[in-house]
Amino acid sequence: MGKLHIGYGRVSTDSGEQLSALEGQLRWLQGQGCEPILHDVESGLNVDRADYGQLLALIASGRAGVVRATRADRLGRDAAELVRLVQGCDAGGVTVITRDDGRLSARTAEDLVMLYLRAAMAQGESMKISQRVNAGLEQGRSI
Repeated sequence: MGKLHIGYGRVSTDSGEQLSALEGQLRWLQGQGCEPILHDVESGLNVDRADYGQLLALIASGRAGVVRATRADRLGRDAAELVRLVQGCDAGGVTVITRDDGRLSARTAEDLVMLYLRAAMAQGESMKISQRVNAGLEQGRSI
């Protein structure tokens, strides 16, 4: 039996705009021939997401051949966890491919530098989003 070509999508909230974005991710993954397609509606900083856990289990079991997502930050926004995921995939012979970032790997020095950069950018963007939300809440309280 061949290895699985797994798709993973994620958005942070169940707002209409976010769910529409998730639908777009899932359509793209389906168009890439992914089966199964897993997804979560939860912060990428939370590493205990249900379908993310299934993804990790499929990788650990040796059943995964390819993991696809639209962007690296869809896999998660915790930099250390994203690096662990990709390194675990490398060790198990699993290829990680994203539509926007290309192949993610830590097999070469150049790959590792780019992976750390992408992971840091994903986590940094999450921090900026939180700062904007908190600033908006503060502004709302002051009115």
